[in-house]
Amino acid sequence: SMTALDRYEAIVEKLNVLDAGYVSITADTEGFIVREHQGIIGIFKSDGNLEYTVDVYVKALPASDRMLLSEGIFAKDKAELLDILEDYDG
Repeated sequence: SMTALDRYEAIVEKLNVLDAGYVSITADTEGFIVREHQGIIGIFKSDGNLEYTVDVYVKALPASDRMLLSEGIFAKDKAELLDILEDYDG
């Protein structure tokens, strides 16, 4: 099974693919919202479009994290997004 590092690297790889122009994530992007999507973690653009999902089961997380993810966690840019995702990848 995938380790946390494998999952993290997969996320980084996805972000790099997106960054390469598949979907433009630029410095002036409006940011991201990380929240629960069908039981796992979904990453949405600020316009509400689902960009991709992370196979981390929300119900396995602590209650405080589940609450944050039900409300949505805002990330202003890609670096902040990765910081947030790293927290859920342990």
